[in-house]
Amino acid sequence: AMEEYSNSGVGSKKGSEWTGEIEARVERELKERLRVKEVEEAGVFLDLDLVREGTQGEKMDFDGERVVVMDIQDEVVVTFKVVDKKAGVVGGGELLDGSKAVAVYGERGFVLGSRGIIELDVIRKTSAIAVENDESWGEVGEMDVFGGNLYLLDKSRGQIYRYRGVSGEKQNWLGAGVEPDFNRVAGMAIDGKIWILTESGKVEVYAQGTGKAVDLVGLDMPLSGPRGIYTDDESERVYILDSGNQRVVVINKQGEYEAQYRWEGIGEASDMIVAEAENKILLLLGSKVYEIELWN
Repeated sequence: AMEEYSNSGVGSKKGSEWTGEIEARVERELKERLRVKEVEEAGVFLDLDLVREGTQGEKMDFDGERVVVMDIQDEVVVTFKVVDKKAGVVGGGELLDGSKAVAVYGERGFVLGSRGIIELDVIRKTSAIAVENDESWGEVGEMDVFGGNLYLLDKSRGQIYRYRGVSGEKQNWLGAGVEPDFNRVAGMAIDGKIWILTESGKVEVYAQGTGKAVDLVGLDMPLSGPRGIYTDDESERVYILDSGNQRVVVINKQGEYEAQYRWEGIGEASDMIVAEAENKILLLLGSKVYEIELWN
């Protein structure tokens, strides 16, 4: 009705102001009901260039205390703690050639590269090969560490490998006969279960070797070109880096929509982690890590 009134050509200046106010109020109430947080400008949590000049981060991971950021071009890892931002740098030289993913578990960082899995001691600043490049791998593109075990997602083989204690014997984690299509996986997260996000916006969860699709209930618009997914065993929720819509979407672990955070910089973020205990979403954009405060 308001649109018809505005387009009728008979409205007065006062009437136009009235319809504008009503539309703005409706939009505000809708955002409140959908729990949409608009961020005009996210704050800089950490400038990586101040830790190491020229650092351009592309991948990151978080274990509840420490964050690791992979600079793929310069083949170094920047580490920092969320609580105090105490930071350091670990290099690996040629061992980090072809780096594609990074993970952290306590004082141990891990990089997936052309030579296999490289383990970094973030305290002693040393590096060594933990798992040699395996000829049976196809296109391994995602990696995480959970409960002291290493998990690799093989896109082309449709398999998840588990290495007990990181460097132990390789096991096929998926059950016999489970043959998922992992070719377009955009992210993986582990909280005991394994959460998979695809480039098309599909979310799947795997437990005890088998998986199922997660129905995303309550989204105001579909995911568009998502780049990452984050949760862990301490997190109550799952967070999706919805790059095409310049937002972070929050769902509960049943797939029900809870909230979203919008900021134009999100479309340029290459990765994301969430520290629920500190009420922060951390977004990686090249040389800077930005923060968005979570609702209480």
